[in-house]
Amino acid sequence: MDRKHEIKIRLSKEELDSLNLKVAKTNLSREEFCRLCFKEVAIKAKPSDDTHRLIYEIRKIGGNLNALVAKAHTYKNVDADALRYELYNLYKLEKEIARHYAHGKE
Repeated sequence: MDRKHEIKIRLSKEELDSLNLKVAKTNLSREEFCRLCFKEVAIKAKPSDDTHRLIYEIRKIGGNLNALVAKAHTYKNVDADALRYELYNLYKLEKEIARHYAHGKE
């Protein structure tokens, strides 16, 4: 996109601090943040490191459960201990996610 038009705006210290604080919560530049504001796009905060870790854990447990189901389908046999272990991991992760979001850490 050809961006050759420039605007200049003046902000108070409080306004600039507020803008910088909002931009810091995203993966955007200040300029891109403002462009999205002009387009009235909802801007979301970047995910925390905890969110990435939770996604990784969920995918890992899902992969393990998928492997157990495939084995059960192929061999008509279920490894009950492995299934209990993965379901327990899923239960712990569910509790962690609920605790994380219930306390508004995100």
